[in-house]
Amino acid sequence: QKYGVVIFEDAETDHGRGGPVQTFAEKPKTFVGDKINSGIYVFNKSILDRIPLQKTSIETQIFPQMAAAQELYAMVLEGFWMDIGQPKDYLLGLSKFLPSLEGTAKEGQLCSKKVAEAKGFTVTGHVVIDETAIIEPGASLGPNATIGAGCHIGAHCRIKNSAIFTNSKVGQGTFIANSLIGWNNTVGSWTRVVNTTVTGDDVQIAPELH
Repeated sequence: QKYGVVIFEDAETDHGRGGPVQTFAEKPKTFVGDKINSGIYVFNKSILDRIPLQKTSIETQIFPQMAAAQELYAMVLEGFWMDIGQPKDYLLGLSKFLPSLEGTAKEGQLCSKKVAEAKGFTVTGHVVIDETAIIEPGASLGPNATIGAGCHIGAHCRIKNSAIFTNSKVGQGTFIANSLIGWNNTVGSWTRVVNTTVTGDDVQIAPELH
């Protein structure tokens, strides 16, 4: 009910699964299919000839015309997909995506307990740490945490169900849960960041804030 469903001739092709689009069902109330429109399109420039010089919805006005003319095709994208446009959805997606790496070619991206212990910190559950990040001894990461490139995580920090984006620094003893820390941030020592906190670029959070 949350997404538009694409009805198409689903068959194996030289380029993967897919086929001509038959119709679209916009947020159907009953089950009509399990393939949603992910919003990734590859067009020939001739589509511009179909778009009038006025406010137009490609999905509801142009696509049905193209489908009727058999000029629209769908391709199935295999793998993990989730709408993460809202912070709470991003965090939910994190909790689903990280476990999905197990048993795949990308499983090596997960930090193992053995590697963490050898460096003096601990991980719980599924954690991804960029190879350029620095994690100080005594830190505890996870479950469901990602640490971006160039980050510096202080000693005895506790980070769970959160993402720390590129080049951010977290001071010692800080607790971060269910939050998204943006790029180039500085989070002071002994600070508590919780309740779906979201920061932008170059944000400074003072020490000992709760």
